[in-house]
Amino acid sequence: SIVPSDSGTAIYIEDITTRRRRRQSVERLENERNRTAIIDQVQSEILGELVSASSREGIAETICRGLGETELYEFAWVGARDIGSGELSVQAVAGDSGQIATAIRDAVADDTVSTLEEHAVVNGQLQTAQPLAESERVPEAVRIAGFADGVQSALAIPLVYGSSVHGVVGIYADGAEAFSDRERTSFETLGKVAGFGVTAARNRNLLLSDSIAEITFEVSGSSVLADVSRLFDTELTLGGLVPSGDA
Repeated sequence: SIVPSDSGTAIYIEDITTRRRRRQSVERLENERNRTAIIDQVQSEILGELVSASSREGIAETICRGLGETELYEFAWVGARDIGSGELSVQAVAGDSGQIATAIRDAVADDTVSTLEEHAVVNGQLQTAQPLAESERVPEAVRIAGFADGVQSALAIPLVYGSSVHGVVGIYADGAEAFSDRERTSFETLGKVAGFGVTAARNRNLLLSDSIAEITFEVSGSSVLADVSRLFDTELTLGGLVPSGDA
């Protein structure tokens, strides 16, 4: 406040630092609450999807729709892991992807680089890049595309059930510290719920199958299995198979 007087002018200044910090803390907590509510809603939708979902594509679409089509995040995608090769393939995409979607697709297909999502699949643990531009685990092309799109944070959530990693969810946001500890904990739960959903969908397909295939394997005399059989003087029996894809 400026108050003129006969001898000059008096200027009164009020220190509002504490008030401003309190307001910022309230806004940050409110944003975290909104984000956590969205994550919880997605988990509820996935659980509902288990009732009717016959493939993991439906679960992937549910995740992308719940996360990518919200104002809190710029872009979300789901990658499916091939059981045979372990490679990722883009299964669903949602949000204002801009240049970063193309950069991620190219990086996933490039064997010379590894994306944040591929690190999450290999480690089976949640991976973060905050800020995105300074993370060496993110390919340079993705960092450049993220800068162009205004994306500053990334989170990679593995879809885990037991010891199996079925795929990954990649989420990108505009804030440099977009994912708090509370959000990361919620996303870890989301990854486990989605991983269970994929497993349940696969088991449902197997249970509802109306055909049975009998396969005979012929192993040459120089193979490891033949050597093991001769070494222990016993017959090896195939106890089970892990299906690839949703077949």
